[in-house]
Amino acid sequence: MSASSFDITGARALVTGSSQGIGKALARALVEAGAEVVLNARRPAPLVAL
Repeated sequence: MSASSFDITGARALVTGSSQGIGKALARALVEAGAEVVLNARRPAPLVAL
C-alpha cells in the first residue's frame, strides 16, 4: 500500500510518545494522510518543533 492511497482525512488520532522515534514518525505519517493528530509526551518541549 502506498502512502498516497492511505487517506484518513477527517479522522482524529492520539499519538502517545510523539516527541521522538516511532511515535514521532507515526504522528507525521498520520498528518500526511489527512488526520487531525493530538500529540502527547512526557517532555512537551520537543513537541513544539513538530
